[in-house]
Amino acid sequence: MRTCAAKVPLLSECRISHSSQSTYFDAVALGLTGRPDRLVKADGTIIPEEWKSSRRVWPSHRAQMGTYFLLIEEELRIRPTHGFIVLGDGTRHRIENTSELRAYVLELSCRVPSA
Repeated sequence: MRTCAAKVPLLSECRISHSSQSTYFDAVALGLTGRPDRLVKADGTIIPEEWKSSRRVWPSHRAQMGTYFLLIEEELRIRPTHGFIVLGDGTRHRIENTSELRAYVLELSCRVPSA
């Protein structure tokens, strides 16, 4: 069951699958799924990376990264401090895992009808 509150506790209704190429997360309780392009283990945390052909970071890119933060926290019980969006020209943009981004992603997920 999905709840639409700004603060959602950690839930155990998640599935994760690995392949040699990527990791797929599915948080049923949050109504979120995702496949980060890369997960980096560093300093006791997991840092997601998303590669885009774009020349700039769009709000949808930030929302996508926020989704990955929530999925990693739900499944791996690690709250990433940040992630990176890597643009087509190779520039890396650090995205902080803030409470505001978390609330924004959860609010967006409540607008999308459940399947």
